[in-house]
Amino acid sequence: MPRLEWHDGKIYKYPCPADRKMGLFFKGFMYGISIFEGIRAYWNPELENLFVFRIRDHFERMINNAIGIMKFDVPYTADELTEATLKLLRKEKYRTNVYIRPLIFLNDMGVGVDGNSVSVIIVAVPFEKYNLKNKDSLSVCLTTWRRADNSMLPPRGKIGGLYAQSHLAKKEARLAGYDDAIFLNANGTISEGSAANIMWVKNGKLYTPDTDSNILEGITRKTIFELATNELGLETLEGEWSSGWIYSADELFFCGTGAEIEPISSINKTHAVGNGSVGPITLKIQKVYFDIVYGRDRSHSEWLTPVYPVRNLR
Repeated sequence: MPRLEWHDGKIYKYPCPADRKMGLFFKGFMYGISIFEGIRAYWNPELENLFVFRIRDHFERMINNAIGIMKFDVPYTADELTEATLKLLRKEKYRTNVYIRPLIFLNDMGVGVDGNSVSVIIVAVPFEKYNLKNKDSLSVCLTTWRRADNSMLPPRGKIGGLYAQSHLAKKEARLAGYDDAIFLNANGTISEGSAANIMWVKNGKLYTPDTDSNILEGITRKTIFELATNELGLETLEGEWSSGWIYSADELFFCGTGAEIEPISSINKTHAVGNGSVGPITLKIQKVYFDIVYGRDRSHSEWLTPVYPVRNLR
């Protein structure tokens, strides 16, 4: 649990007084009318610093979706929320990997889905792995649930209520003995995981569903495509792909802020991906990605925001 919380411009001991007043009739809670983000910060013990990865990109996405999709009147800029997060992390004095959760939610009370007043909360907790706690790859299934269409509830934003669908897919997978699930969309093409984007390797090329496939417009997804092209020299392709593409893939993995890069070794318990072990290109992508987010590779220092005073950065 966090020790502190940033809530509408001030830092409080967690939970703050406003949290304790929230009840059943808060609309952000009752109806899931909210926009949230997931942001990672990585502790580098050699540099004695905590680096937040692409923090401004996350807040820009959150605010754009809050205004553009949810029609919220957001009272803060991306720069203001970035500074609020850094201040919170410094007060928490974290010296470990951290997961940061900003949330913009409708704070009106009563029955009915209309409302105008919003609150903004930021908390941060120590966090390591999402699915890969005691293993190096995942077993997955194709969920029977279909990903919500862009014309219904746009998956490109992290809308609170939409994640009930992610819960259904993940629950179905876990009850059947799998680690996670893959969504198809209403057209029957590959969409994404329960809470992560998906990519695969075939004949040395990197593939992923495009934004018309009802996916979250992932920041990690964007990062990996850029690194794969510029650092590893891979050809990268986006499109609408049938499920046959993942069954014939040489390598397959989820990617996202929480997931990071999670290799997938089997689908539906009947099909091994490649030879069933983590593939060489996935391993290369993992290495390049983790070297950057931990601040070991400074070639993309513009993606990292140090929390503490900078010492001896190379």
